[in-house]
Amino acid sequence: MRDLPEQPDLPGGGLCRRPGWLLAVAIALALGMGLWGSAPVLAAPGDIVDCRPPFNLSNSPGYVSVDPFLLSDPTGVVHLFWAERTIGEPGDIPNVPDALMYSRWDGERWSKPVDIFISPRQYFNRRIAGIRGVMDQQGFIHLVWMGPDNTFFYSAARADRAGSAQGWLPPLLLGDDQSGTQFSVDIAYEPPRALHILYGRSQPQVNRTVTYIRSVDGGATWSEPVDVYTFLDFERGASNVRLLTEPPGKVYATWTEWDSSGNGQAVYFARSLDSGSTWEEPVRLAERVGDEYERDWTTLAVLEPGRLVALWEGGFRAYPQTQYSDDGGATWSAPIDTFFWLIADNGFGEFVRDSTGRLHVFLVRRIREGYSHLCGRFVGCRGDGNTIWHSVWEAGVNWRDPRPVGGFHDSNFISVAMNLGNQLFLSWFNYDNPETSLDIFTMQCTVEGAPALAPQPWPAVDMPTPTPVATAWPTPTPLPEVTATPAPVVSVQATPVGRSNPATPLLVGALPSLALLVLAVMVERIRRRGR
Repeated sequence: MRDLPEQPDLPGGGLCRRPGWLLAVAIALALGMGLWGSAPVLAAPGDIVDCRPPFNLSNSPGYVSVDPFLLSDPTGVVHLFWAERTIGEPGDIPNVPDALMYSRWDGERWSKPVDIFISPRQYFNRRIAGIRGVMDQQGFIHLVWMGPDNTFFYSAARADRAGSAQGWLPPLLLGDDQSGTQFSVDIAYEPPRALHILYGRSQPQVNRTVTYIRSVDGGATWSEPVDVYTFLDFERGASNVRLLTEPPGKVYATWTEWDSSGNGQAVYFARSLDSGSTWEEPVRLAERVGDEYERDWTTLAVLEPGRLVALWEGGFRAYPQTQYSDDGGATWSAPIDTFFWLIADNGFGEFVRDSTGRLHVFLVRRIREGYSHLCGRFVGCRGDGNTIWHSVWEAGVNWRDPRPVGGFHDSNFISVAMNLGNQLFLSWFNYDNPETSLDIFTMQCTVEGAPALAPQPWPAVDMPTPTPVATAWPTPTPLPEVTATPAPVVSVQATPVGRSNPATPLLVGALPSLALLVLAVMVERIRRRGR
C-alpha cells in the first residue's frame, strides 16, 4: 500500500498536522453526534425507529379520502376511521366525502376498508368530516362526526364489532346547529361512563357560541346544550375544537376563534373542575396582532398532575408555539416558539404516551426558511416539503430536538395511536402527489426503549341502548341542565415560566464534542513545544 504524502501545515498551527489519536476520537464523536453531515446517530430512549414504508390504505383514485382518526385498544387491535366519497364517478364535482370508512389492524395486516355509515340521502350536501372518538374501559368505541347541513352525529360499537355496520348503534343526531367549520366537534371520555362533547354552535340571527353537552351513562342519554362561550362579533365563530380530561373531574377545552378572513384570530382555553357541571370563564391564550398570520390548531396535554401544555400554530407566520400552565390552567406562560426551525399550517399536533409514561408529540411541518442548512442532517431531506416530525418531553423541562419520522413523506392532518405500549401507528392524507392525492396512508414504527405490553381481553359487557325514539334521526334525551358559572378572568403571565432558550438543546448537545476538539488542540500544541 502506498503511503500518503505528509500533509502541509495549515494556517493557524498544528490542529491538522499529523492528528493524533485524541483528535481522531474527537472528530469521530462529533460526527456521531451529528455536528457534520447526516452521520447516523444511535437511537435514544423514546426515539422512533424501525418504521415500515407508508401504505396507501384507502387507494381511492378520483374519490377524496380525508380526516383519518386512529384508536388503539388493549387487545392489540388498532382502529382507523376516515371520510371518503363512495358514490358517482372518479373526479366528479363536488368531490366531497359521503361515507365514514373503517379498517382494523389485527397485528399482521389491515382489513379491507368498509363503510360503516353513509350520509343521509335526504341531504343535498352529503358531506362527512371531522371524525373524532374515544375508547372506554368497557371496550366501546364512541364516535362523533360532522354531517351535512350543520349536523353532527354520535354512534357507538363494541371494539370487537366495529368492522361491521350492523355492530354500530343507529346514528344519533346530536345537533343541527354546529358551525360547519373544520373540526368543530370533539368528544372526551371520563371513566367510568361519562362522555363530554364540545362544539362550535351557529344558530340563526344570534351570535355564535362554543357549546357543551355530556352523557353520564355511556351515551344512552345526553344533557341539554349549555353555552360555554359567546362570541361578541357576529362575524366570528369556533373551529378546531379540542377536549381533554384529567382525573378527578377536570375537563379542559380549547378552540380557535375565526373571522370572515377564515384565519384564526385567537385561541382560547376553558375548564370545568366538576366533570362539566359548571364551567369557568374562558381564558384567551393568544391573539393575532397587526399583520401576523394567525392563531390556530391548539392541542392540550397533561405533562404531570395539574401541569398542562398547549401547542398551537401561529405568530408572524405559521410557527409552532407552546404555552405552559403549572396550576391546572388557571394561569399560563407567554407563547414560546418551541420548534424554532419548523413551520407550516398542517393541522393539530398530536400527543401520545408510551409504556414508560414518556410523552411524545408529532406534528406535520417543513423546515423554516433561513434554516435550510439543517436539511443536511437528515437522509432524504426535502427542504420545501412537509413531513411528520417527532419530539419527546425530557426531564420535565424541555422538548428534544425534533427529527423526521420514517423519512420524508408528503403528509397532512395526521392522527397517531400507541398500540401495546411501544407500537406507533400514524395516519394522514396527502396533497402533493397527483397519483395518490387525497388518499389515506398509514405507517407503523417502534418506540426505542419502551417495553411492549401484553394484550388484555375486553370484559363481557352488553352494548348500551339509547332511549327509544320514534324518528329515524333521533334527538337527544335530556339530562338535568348543565350550567356555566362565571369565574373571575384569570391573567396570562407576561413572561415564560421556567423555560429555556429554544436553541439550548443544540448548544448543550454540541458541548462534549467541542470540548474534545479544544482538548485535542491543546495536546497537539504541547507536543509541538516539546520537540
